[in-house]
Amino acid sequence: MNILILYKEDYPWDVRVEKLALAATEAGNTVYILSNNKKKLERTETINNIKILRIKSYYTLNEKLRSLALFPFWFNLNWAISFIHVIKKYKISKVIVRDLPLLKLATTLKKFLGYSVYYDMAEVYPEMYRSIHQYSNPGLLTKIIKSPWVSERYERNVIYKVQHTFTMIEESKFRLIERYNLDPSMVSIVSNTPPKSKYNGKQVVHSESPLNIIYVGFLTRLRGIDLLIDAIENINSSDPSIDINFDIVGEGYYKEVLENLVRKYSLHNSVRIHGWLDHNEVNRLFFESNIGALPYRPCSHWNTTIPNKIFDYMLAGLPVISTPVTTIGRIIETSNCGVVSSSTNISDISEALLKLRNPDVRQSLGSNGRNAVLDKFNWENDKSIFIDAINKKGP
Repeated sequence: MNILILYKEDYPWDVRVEKLALAATEAGNTVYILSNNKKKLERTETINNIKILRIKSYYTLNEKLRSLALFPFWFNLNWAISFIHVIKKYKISKVIVRDLPLLKLATTLKKFLGYSVYYDMAEVYPEMYRSIHQYSNPGLLTKIIKSPWVSERYERNVIYKVQHTFTMIEESKFRLIERYNLDPSMVSIVSNTPPKSKYNGKQVVHSESPLNIIYVGFLTRLRGIDLLIDAIENINSSDPSIDINFDIVGEGYYKEVLENLVRKYSLHNSVRIHGWLDHNEVNRLFFESNIGALPYRPCSHWNTTIPNKIFDYMLAGLPVISTPVTTIGRIIETSNCGVVSSSTNISDISEALLKLRNPDVRQSLGSNGRNAVLDKFNWENDKSIFIDAINKKGP
């Protein structure tokens, strides 16, 4: 089969898109990716036997007009013309749409162009937008573009026109089934899990040492990194003998807030904000750490998705500390691989963190998490589910 992945961002790079494309290629299909082109790259490129096709970049336009030409509205003519051209030229039979914004483009044209549509719901957009409104102060334009009400109506309109939907986690699947009365057989859980071989069998060995915490991801208020910094300061204030280090890897609009917080508490010797690092450097920090952090602020978005970083922490043998987010908490508790604070109060997060001081506790929880990934939460399992679904014949 000739399969197209429709992706609203620039490619390269996205780990999940790459894994889906490689999985489909390994299964004997020819895979194309139609992506954005904000970086003004060549229109065509081949990477790992996957043909990358990019929409017209309009680099001669001023930035506002160019942004409009590239914006992934489903009715954007730039996207529509490129999409139709690719479908016809490469005789595409199946289209996998990554995320909601461009899904209606694919479902609107499928009867005319003769392909089937699969929806990779990496983000639950109505809940993501609802949480953005809850924890930030968006301007009028953002309120309109990222309206939870509008995105939910859009989702309702297109979800029945999709042959199969891939969600990241059980809670996301159950939301679709309950809210839209979908047939459960039309929804599969394909998480963004790591391959078993990701760290070549390496596992963190826990010993008597400082608490070395790592967080990898975007820096936003929703991610709650400030809560963990507050907890570290709380512990230091009550018992300065407890040695805690915190490595934060990532970028985002909240970075300056976190840097100011570190300065306020004079934690620059123990809390380090690195920005983005290459994979080798991130892996080095992983194996110098002994706790993986996911201190997210609970909200409807986090309660219907799962960060892929939890599985990386688990595979490396790092016990996970988390706030009471439904999805993360369920995995931690059922796998017995970390500690979930009872609330987002600083005292409760501090108490949860102190439960991990004992290296034997960390070793046990870390081993449990690693075994859970090797047994269940791995890409080998999720890849099989994905391939079975796209190979299944249907309308």
